[in-house]
Amino acid sequence: WLFAEQFLRMVVGFFVGVWLARYLGPEKYGLFSYALAFVALFQGLTKLGLDQLIVRDIVKEPEKSTEYLGTAFWLKLLASFLTFFVILFISYFISDNISVFVYIVIIAAGYIFQSFEVIDFYYQATVNAKYISIRKMLQLTFTSLLKIYLIIKNADLFWFVFINLIDAISLAVFSLYIYKKHKLPSFFRSFEKNKAKSLLIEGFPLLLSSIAIMLYMRTDQIMIKYFINDKEVGLYSVVVKLTELWYFIPMILVNSLFPSIVNAKKNSLDLYYNRLSKLFAFLIITATTISVIITIFSNNIFSFLYSDNYLGASYILKISIWASVFVFI
Repeated sequence: WLFAEQFLRMVVGFFVGVWLARYLGPEKYGLFSYALAFVALFQGLTKLGLDQLIVRDIVKEPEKSTEYLGTAFWLKLLASFLTFFVILFISYFISDNISVFVYIVIIAAGYIFQSFEVIDFYYQATVNAKYISIRKMLQLTFTSLLKIYLIIKNADLFWFVFINLIDAISLAVFSLYIYKKHKLPSFFRSFEKNKAKSLLIEGFPLLLSSIAIMLYMRTDQIMIKYFINDKEVGLYSVVVKLTELWYFIPMILVNSLFPSIVNAKKNSLDLYYNRLSKLFAFLIITATTISVIITIFSNNIFSFLYSDNYLGASYILKISIWASVFVFI
């Protein structure tokens, strides 16, 4: 189910993204990408490093799932509001025009609704990924159709930015609907102070890691914006999309196998390390194969998918794609 959902996201998201890039052109697409990249720098702050910790704890103690979900939800909600105001404050002083500031604020507002992603943790821990996937496929279809409609109607960039907020809201609504449909106990009134403290302490190294990852993945677009221009951001952003297109593979494998690996450690350390080594070997071989193929056919990919305005980006892709080997690891 996770593979089906990610495959749909890859195919639909990619082709709609290509259409959007062609429609906006490098300069406007660069401006849009800059706003997304700037907000993404702060994404780690909203997650607090809790995601895999909650999955792990529910696997170990399923009878306490409501307590864990509620505690994580309120921690994430508080972190989301704080992060939103931090983004608001910083972007106000560094944005070079009011449009950029508005775009950043709209996208950042979507983080407030990300606290509902704790529902995903429950279904991951109980190995019921199909419910997560069905919800995401419905939401993806809904927002993709909105983007196509806006392209056909020659809409302004503002409305494509606004869809990011709709995206976050619809995802939260679909999550809550599925959770309630299964008549699962409400977690909104559950909050355990001691558990919150232990989660924050344990999640702190993971929080630092996620911040470092987003800095690594997004700072380049922000630097290009300030040192060169919006058009170069647009060219580079297209390459980033093509490179990150393949990142769903390790995400699927790791999220799917995480409960199995946790359980393996309970039974046997040999089995635990055996599963880990096989996972790493498969990821490295897969990433290397993808990188070789993309390097060979980079020019053909841009000639087929994008307009002549983007052809200069093919040389960037030949280098950028090799980052996937290390990202997979």
